[in-house]
Amino acid sequence: MYTFKEMYTGYWTPGSTYNRGDIVYCTSGYYVCVLNHVSDNLTFPNPEDIHWIALSPDIFTNPIFCTSGSLIESSRHFGPSLTREPVLTQSEPILTTIPLTASKQKSKLKRKLEDIESQIDSHKKRSRVEADVSDLRDQLLLLKLDIPTKAYILEKHDNAKKAGNSDYSKTITWLKTVAKLPFNKHKRFPVTAESDPNELTEFFDDVKAKLDKHILGLEPVKQEILQFLARKITNPNGKGHVLALCGQKGVGKTKIIRSLAEALQLPFYQINFGGLNDVNVLTGHSETYVGSKPGKIADILCHAGYMNPIMYLDEIDKMSESKSQELNGILTHLLDEEQNDKFQDNYLGNVTLNLSKVFFVIAFNDITKVDEIVSDRMTTIYVSPPSFDEKLQIAKTKVIPEIVSSVNMQRNVCIPDDVIRHVMSYTLDDPGVRQLKKNIEKVIYKLNYDTLVCGNNLPNGLTLEQTSSRRSRTKTTVIVSQDYVDRVISKKETDTSYLSMYT
Repeated sequence: MYTFKEMYTGYWTPGSTYNRGDIVYCTSGYYVCVLNHVSDNLTFPNPEDIHWIALSPDIFTNPIFCTSGSLIESSRHFGPSLTREPVLTQSEPILTTIPLTASKQKSKLKRKLEDIESQIDSHKKRSRVEADVSDLRDQLLLLKLDIPTKAYILEKHDNAKKAGNSDYSKTITWLKTVAKLPFNKHKRFPVTAESDPNELTEFFDDVKAKLDKHILGLEPVKQEILQFLARKITNPNGKGHVLALCGQKGVGKTKIIRSLAEALQLPFYQINFGGLNDVNVLTGHSETYVGSKPGKIADILCHAGYMNPIMYLDEIDKMSESKSQELNGILTHLLDEEQNDKFQDNYLGNVTLNLSKVFFVIAFNDITKVDEIVSDRMTTIYVSPPSFDEKLQIAKTKVIPEIVSSVNMQRNVCIPDDVIRHVMSYTLDDPGVRQLKKNIEKVIYKLNYDTLVCGNNLPNGLTLEQTSSRRSRTKTTVIVSQDYVDRVISKKETDTSYLSMYT
């Protein structure tokens, strides 16, 4: 609520300090100050300035807060030409001398100032929005784009304020999306052809170590990946830089690429093509549609912050047959170095994306189901399924330690080799290790529950063994038997538990 304090009355002058309630006169009329400020050439009283509110001339029809002789004193601030207009005094009001009409006018002025405060709050909210728009314009100006494209974007920005509420909101959302795109911003590759030989050796050793850390075996595949990277380093603008992995399900294709992304320190994003039947998922919807948004490609670039992330396009041999022609057309556009520097997203309109530096990696199970035009644009590496002994080693050294660590079990776990082979016997028809991993998860999750609930009174099939070492205190190890595995994992041909649903 506004409270009356000592006020200034007089002509407005630049460079002066004005407080709320001060009343001034300038060539455009009378104004009351509503925001404390120091005047300058940008804050002179006018109907558009937020520091001042224009007053109608009849505001001074009756004197307010005037004591004997104060009008004469106050009028000197305005000069002889204003002596006919009563003004506010600089002294504190003496309420006993205020006439009834002045009291009413005082209430009127209070209400007016309260209304002004409400308008100021609204203006501040609008100002914050306009400030965001202004900042957004600066962001758009700094985009590394050609002049015609930038002019198109800025024109769209400048026309946003003229649009209606719904169109304004859609346009601002569109502009913010464009501002997020990392045009011409690339994450530097760790080495180049001009790098020191020691740096190159260290780089390839590091990549190999990262692959070995997550993937057991598959040495021919790892060597082909290293050779692929060597070609990419010596001829970064050459063709055939789209890497493709062909192999049966569960053989480790995704894990290979994730390990490669970690070694190259590049952002990794995956797009699943299995069952995909809408090309707009990749290319976006036109801005004119309600709820429209960019496609997956543009969205990934916004989140990656670079124009050269690893985009992993998985299961391209399992896309919808009814839409395969359209989807293969988009894939060709994405992978072809001759045309992917001008990728068109429907949502972005005239703003094209340069995807020539994106590290595309393709994965599929059956190369015969991949369009020939698409397969011609990639270097294919075949990933063989692991042998029985390799699966055993993968389970011992990779799968079991990872699952036990994720559960954070309080006791050590020992699953002997013969028990692991027994678990593997449940999934002999699976060429990879995906189903084997699921079965091991079942065993360890059940084991974690039993050790928490039963303590040392473990169910049949589990035994406890005390182990100790010089470096650590004595720990309890839980040893898993085949009988315990059989109770946890039910064979498909003998599992009749589903029949209870109908009894």
